[in-house]
Amino acid sequence: MNTKKEIQFIHANGFPPDSYTSLLNEVNPSYKINDFLLKPLYKNLNNNKIKNWIPLHKEFIKSLENKNYKTIGMGHSIGGNLILRACITNPDYFSKIILLDPTLFIPKIILFWRISLLLKLHKYIHPWVKATLNRKMNYDNYESIFNSYRYKNVFKKIDDKNLSIYIKSITDTQSNGKINITYPKQWEYQIYKTGLIADNFIWDNIKNVKTPTLIIRSKKSNAFLESSANKIRNSKNRNIEIITLENTTHLFPLEIPKLTSKIINKFLLD
Repeated sequence: MNTKKEIQFIHANGFPPDSYTSLLNEVNPSYKINDFLLKPLYKNLNNNKIKNWIPLHKEFIKSLENKNYKTIGMGHSIGGNLILRACITNPDYFSKIILLDPTLFIPKIILFWRISLLLKLHKYIHPWVKATLNRKMNYDNYESIFNSYRYKNVFKKIDDKNLSIYIKSITDTQSNGKINITYPKQWEYQIYKTGLIADNFIWDNIKNVKTPTLIIRSKKSNAFLESSANKIRNSKNRNIEIITLENTTHLFPLEIPKLTSKIINKFLLD
């Protein structure tokens, strides 16, 4: 199977592809970037719930089935998780994969999460679940939403330009100037809630990954902890490289897009 200069990109939950404009515009222009949309961004979205992320994985694989060439997979957060799972189940589809702070926790934490769901404690444990459910969805104007988001701790390392890009990617403006958030929070919550559940499959197979893999993570990540990085290192899989970034958070693709793209471009050329 031939290799084509194409990147299949999967965004994070709550962060549409357009929110990565500053990053993706810096990726080597000889690569065509195709965006894969998670369910919350479907135009005709039904109210079906998911029990885990496997249906999202299957939809992504289906989108690649008609390609007769290898491509490069790249994803952030849940996107990185789905790219890694796809590479494990269908390695012939990929020449390389790039995982930006992929959501992946060690088995001990996976067990703890399952118990928290059973006891309905997950809303108090997951750092973003409660905030998602309580999110305000309507604002009087752009200035009001920008000022509100500017002072949220989660966005403190994102500059004004990239914060504005992110806000515009999740909103639309009505004729009266009012701003509505378009990313449905109930679906966003469903994705957060159903994470981890099926990820022991990844741990059972990660030692067998033969595709060149780059993981870029934040030292202060709340999605890809040091324990996960160490578990991968201990697998002694030489096909997987991990780069840890200082002074960033899980949102480093929006915080330091130029540095992130520089690391990506080097990996693409290697």
